[in-house]
Amino acid sequence: MLLGVLLTWALIAYLRGLLRADPAPALHGAGLALVVLNAVMLALLGSGIWFGRESGAPHRRLGVVLLLGALGTAMALYALAPDVGSGFFISMAGLWMLLMWLPVPGGITVSALTIAVIGGLGEVFASGGADLGQMAAVAGITLGALASRRGKAAQEATRRAEAANAVLAERSHIAREIHDILAHSLSAQIVHLEGRGCCWRGTATASRPWTGSSAHGTSPAPAWRRPGGPWPRSAGRYRSPKRSSRSSPRSSTPVPGGPATCA
Repeated sequence: MLLGVLLTWALIAYLRGLLRADPAPALHGAGLALVVLNAVMLALLGSGIWFGRESGAPHRRLGVVLLLGALGTAMALYALAPDVGSGFFISMAGLWMLLMWLPVPGGITVSALTIAVIGGLGEVFASGGADLGQMAAVAGITLGALASRRGKAAQEATRRAEAANAVLAERSHIAREIHDILAHSLSAQIVHLEGRGCCWRGTATASRPWTGSSAHGTSPAPAWRRPGGPWPRSAGRYRSPKRSSRSSPRSSTPVPGGPATCA
């Protein structure tokens, strides 16, 4: 917006100054020099802005060099026609671009040299001395460009901070997801290992030989402690044979695997 206003103002001032220039544009003498210098300045200014619009180092350096040449040509036009200063007004766009592209110390140096050259040329060639209005215009362009540059730097810093915060938030989210997955996995492994430990202890206890004893002697091993497994249900049962007149009164048939019977 500001750059467009400056370009429009510079173009209008340039056309008015060129028509009222002394010497007037012509095809010989000082008039021809005026036309050539204007053409060279416009060519350098346009090509410098065109090449410098890219952020690449080779193109930006070439643009800076061309814009510096445009400023030098504008100073030559000011020396040729100091009362008009048409070349100076149109070169304000180049000065703005230099202040935006160069480092801050370099931009301030270019601006200070421009003010000094305008003052010196005005004292030498102008009838009324140095043009303070043009010098003030250069100072205003410098301050405006520096303020705009600082605003862009603040916006860039804000954008980078927002991007860094977004990255940190995404990393925190991923870390929480990994933590939850690992916690669930470890919990399941712990429960699984505890279950296997209980099963192992039960198997080891069941495989031991029974050594228990009672007051009446060694008692038979419980079913869950016998290596061969539990006895059949009929193993501990036996029936006394029915007495008959033909069998002996005290005879009995022992049951294999059961307790012994006394005769």
